[in-house]
Amino acid sequence: MEKFKNEVLMDIQKTFNLDLNAYQKYEYEQLRYQAEQGKFMKLAKINEDIVINELNKEIKPPYKNVIYPMTFIKDDEAFILYKKADGTNVLYA
Repeated sequence: MEKFKNEVLMDIQKTFNLDLNAYQKYEYEQLRYQAEQGKFMKLAKINEDIVINELNKEIKPPYKNVIYPMTFIKDDEAFILYKKADGTNVLYA
């Protein structure tokens, strides 16, 4: 699964010509935990909206797996990356 997530991430980075080496990566659950600690609450809310309103609505039987959004943060800049079920790469900046 980790290999698949890395391949998806590389595909999204390539699509948007992003170099995220200087950014801290947060997966969905990590970002939710940070929000519980009082950090990145707005970004966690955006991630939650993506999961509930976009990704979960796209899951159709027999498929049930989804890769949650990945958030990259550096200073006051953040990118949220994810792939829709139809293969479309999405970037929130």
